[in-house]
Amino acid sequence: MAATQYPKDKFAFLFINNTDPMYLLDIDNVYKTLTDYYQFLPANIWIVHQGIYAATDYPSATKKNFNALDTGTTSLQKYLQDFVTAIQTHKDTGGTGSTPDTDTDTVLFYFTGNVGTNGWLQAAGTEFDDAWLRGKMDNNTLGESELHVVMQQSQSGKYLDPNSFLDGSLFLSGNYTVTVACSSTETYQGNSTAGGYFTSGWTAGLQFKKLGSGLFADQLSPVGKAYRIHIKQAELFADAYCTDNYSSMILPDPSWSNTPDCKISGDPYQYLGEPKFLVRDGNQYNTPSDYWWESPDIVLYHPSTGTTNDLYKSDPAGSSSPYKNVVKITLRNTGTHPVRRYSIYIRIFPSGLAETWRFIQESDRSPSSVVLQPVKSADIGTASAGDFSETYQWEAPFFDDTTHECIRTEVRLPDESFDETWSIQTNDYEAQRNLDPTGDPPPPARLKDKAGNSFRGNKKHVYTIQNPFNETHEFILAIAPGNPKLLEMVHLNWLAMRSCGKEERIKPVSIGSGTQGLRFTLRGK
Repeated sequence: MAATQYPKDKFAFLFINNTDPMYLLDIDNVYKTLTDYYQFLPANIWIVHQGIYAATDYPSATKKNFNALDTGTTSLQKYLQDFVTAIQTHKDTGGTGSTPDTDTDTVLFYFTGNVGTNGWLQAAGTEFDDAWLRGKMDNNTLGESELHVVMQQSQSGKYLDPNSFLDGSLFLSGNYTVTVACSSTETYQGNSTAGGYFTSGWTAGLQFKKLGSGLFADQLSPVGKAYRIHIKQAELFADAYCTDNYSSMILPDPSWSNTPDCKISGDPYQYLGEPKFLVRDGNQYNTPSDYWWESPDIVLYHPSTGTTNDLYKSDPAGSSSPYKNVVKITLRNTGTHPVRRYSIYIRIFPSGLAETWRFIQESDRSPSSVVLQPVKSADIGTASAGDFSETYQWEAPFFDDTTHECIRTEVRLPDESFDETWSIQTNDYEAQRNLDPTGDPPPPARLKDKAGNSFRGNKKHVYTIQNPFNETHEFILAIAPGNPKLLEMVHLNWLAMRSCGKEERIKPVSIGSGTQGLRFTLRGK
């Protein structure tokens, strides 16, 4: 079962029962990791607390203040059941009230805070054990959701003891994980600057931070999908991270790295999300064009003038670097998992018969920012700090004698192949930009100047129309109905060459249905 690429299908339940700065930092670290790196929508994150947060804290999240462990309207039991019901409603209606959502949901439960004398989590002073918690989270209602439980509190290993969470099936569909920071006898470890040591390491791993060994979480064994972090790797990273950073602080057991644990049911490699690349089409996400082939994320930069546009400066045939044009590709990650490596393929398709295709392929690159975070739809193409993007540059030759060229690009993860299907309007990871050569400035009005022939890449073309019949016939050269504004934007002179060698002007006429055309007669053979 694949993790979802869509933010709408991700839900989290974050529990805290104490105002200790360690616990507050736990919630903050997890919340920021989920929203900034895994595209959990704030409204789909429930923060269930015991009188801790004000309305101004995490204002976009769904906050619930519980009072007692009973069936009342403000109880933890009620909020757990409401949370599960909200996910089921989403699955049944797709969030719109009509169409069921068939995508896999990703659901995370995270717990931090005090425990009671028997080692179970507390709500309003009352402990809730594994059987109680499992019953409130289950109800066998979440269908094909992938469920992940993470527990930072002291003695959290009690929830992994025999006959506990893994007694049978927590969610009968089979895919779930349970991660604990401590053994069943160990005390919570952390401080007021890092939060819980385990959560600090767990979130660092999910954010593609490095260990002292230089490894990222996705490189730890067992390796699953390349360049994605599965839940077991996050636990292993937290293990090693604690040893790297906190071993001198962890008392009374300095062998902390052997204590955290992660139990998995179903698929051994389960993830919080999937990356998804975007190079915009011309009619997609805050773009100025209505045409898909005018991608604003593919441009030409001219080092000699410092300008950027879609007009190339011709390089002499056979010339070598440095060339006059630099292709710039802007790519984004709109998925639900951060990216630390990518591959890119660029091909130039010329229309001139004298040229051949040029291309470049570069695999397994690191983003300039090391990690390319997912970008929210509303931030794409804006000046917002949240418009995370990566720009790839290629100094490319554009030789003479080419009228028009197209650039196409494809961006993938390094373990994926370039398919060159060029289904550009369907595939977000592909895009195209049409280019023309840079011409001389246009001639002044009413002045004849040969420079005008190449202005904005337009060259003079000569077409011959012949009458293939024996008899004389009238012909019409139509100006397509979709281009009526053409005659408003430019002034065109249409000339016919007579047998005497004299040019005669032809005026466009209406030929019905708003279409204009040139009407003329040609003699037969």
